[in-house]
Amino acid sequence: MPVAWLAERTGMAAGAVLTGAVAGLGAVCAWLTARLLETRTPAERLAVLLLAFAVTVVQPAALRGQGEQLSLIASLPYAALIARRYAGRPVPPALAIAVAVIGAYGFALKHYFVMVPLLLEAWMMLRQRGG
Repeated sequence: MPVAWLAERTGMAAGAVLTGAVAGLGAVCAWLTARLLETRTPAERLAVLLLAFAVTVVQPAALRGQGEQLSLIASLPYAALIARRYAGRPVPPALAIAVAVIGAYGFALKHYFVMVPLLLEAWMMLRQRGG
């Protein structure tokens, strides 16, 4: 609905607004993923960022705006957050909140997408209890 509202207000085609919104979400999530993985060099960070964007936005471009693509985009930083927590590295609260808000959007699109965070969190709890 926000895409349709923005298209009406700006006079832009809804498809163009949707493409921009998906690309913007993909760029933010790619940046969050690269930030969470804390690569060693700026070149590695850029490589992770570009790869994340390519895999979530460019490659599945035919799915533009479908729930599966949006969930994939939102789940990548969530998985990076779990990996960082598993490694025992601290996560700045603002970064965790941003990932949680975007992840909640992506996982709420279809009821079965909730399995992603549930399984990741269960895995994390089992690993912490066993270790």
